[in-house]
Amino acid sequence: MGNRRTDPLKLPTVYTHKAKQRDYVRISENGKRTTIWLGPTGSQHARERLAKIHAHIIRGAEAAQAARDAIASEWPTVQQLVARYLIHCHSYYVNADGERTKYYDTVKRTMQLLIDALGHTYTDRLSPNAIEPIRVKLIESGNYNRQSVNGQIWRIKQAVAWGVEKELVPTEVQTKLSTMRGIPADRFGLRETNQREAASREAVEATLPFLAPALRAAVMVQVSSGARPGEVIQMTRRSIDTSITPWIFRPHKHKTRHKGKDRRIELGPRCRELLSPIMARKLDPDAALISPRDTIAWQREQKRKARKSPMTPSQRARDERNAAKLPSVGVFYTRQSYTQAVERACKAAKVEKWTPHQLRHLFGTELALTEGQSVTQDALGHSDRRTTLRYIKQARSKLASAAIEKRG
Repeated sequence: MGNRRTDPLKLPTVYTHKAKQRDYVRISENGKRTTIWLGPTGSQHARERLAKIHAHIIRGAEAAQAARDAIASEWPTVQQLVARYLIHCHSYYVNADGERTKYYDTVKRTMQLLIDALGHTYTDRLSPNAIEPIRVKLIESGNYNRQSVNGQIWRIKQAVAWGVEKELVPTEVQTKLSTMRGIPADRFGLRETNQREAASREAVEATLPFLAPALRAAVMVQVSSGARPGEVIQMTRRSIDTSITPWIFRPHKHKTRHKGKDRRIELGPRCRELLSPIMARKLDPDAALISPRDTIAWQREQKRKARKSPMTPSQRARDERNAAKLPSVGVFYTRQSYTQAVERACKAAKVEKWTPHQLRHLFGTELALTEGQSVTQDALGHSDRRTTLRYIKQARSKLASAAIEKRG
């Protein structure tokens, strides 16, 4: 009698623990009664676990095996892992000023995908087969390119690796997940990320007259030095060493600061010519050299010059009141506001839209055409020569196009 199988048609009854508000079933096998906790009363998780037990019984599997599959694990759930991991990320992904970076929000979105799919799963039961449905869902949504899908899975692996370090996930789980390869190009109809091209010098020069002097200087400093947009907008007198030639600009925040790397940007004659008048006007060592407040002041001055009728006393009084108020904009441009200003100027100039991010590529491509890879790598501050090869390829493409045009 002890080895008798459970009748496949006799499915266990679901009970509710009123105090705990959790559902459970009792299964008898080999003379022993096993209690299996399903989850919160009426929850989707409880229904899914019950369906799993029913499936085992209906297929003629031993009830004890179903109990072993469903019994609680000593390891934490994925939801608990994610909670601990996000606490870590909250303090880990910060910039030099102690502010959280945008990457923290990216991690949060990925972790939400993981919770939605596997929140109640125990970490020792994670596997490539468990993670794969998340990838399939991302692919089928059509909202992600190939690099984004691979990035989501990579961030899940990072969370698991952190969990192994903190003894929240078994080591073998990380080993299994490491076998998940990224999706190669031209698979599943996923689109590719468009490679950033260099801005056209003709378009840049056509746009300059439609930019405020401060923004004009920022654009030309980028074109002449290869600085990134986020670097040039944080320029101050204190950040520029003018005691040597060329001047050395050391941005307070930069892309590779978290890796312990130093960022040095050499400012040649053109940059010095652009920045010297601004620095002579701004004596505060921590004042922004490229400031939206300067742009607003310039715009107001242009409007006053274009005015055809004289100002009335009430208008003068209004301007005096406004001048006494605190400025409505910040001291420094943000990357977004800088980009928006350039895009508006492109529209006014009626040229093909370009962004400040493309100016670094313009500098790198032009330098690669004349000076070669080694000089370009040093000027752009690349530690990996493969990064510089992107600029070399663009330079070669330009040369090829020019040759074809000449011969054609």
